[in-house]
Amino acid sequence: MDKPQAHKVFEVTARMVKLSPVLSRRLRVIEHQACIVDEKTGSYYEVVAADSMGNLGHNPSAVIFDEVLNQPNGDLWSARCVPAWVPGCNR
Repeated sequence: MDKPQAHKVFEVTARMVKLSPVLSRRLRVIEHQACIVDEKTGSYYEVVAADSMGNLGHNPSAVIFDEVLNQPNGDLWSARCVPAWVPGCNR
């Protein structure tokens, strides 16, 4: 999955936030960074490209992985799911 494809998922998510009175009060959409931030908790949703080496070292509490079938191997999944406690990450 490349960055433009990942941005499509962000656009849908950002629209859900903007259309929801509850979410739009809680979350801040930063379009130019393709990021959604919850400043109360410090949590954020961001778009990342399909570069497994560039995705090492993160500590995600959730991963939305689009276009899984197009991945040449499991390297990106493993890079995004470094902590063993992330649900669905069988390492």
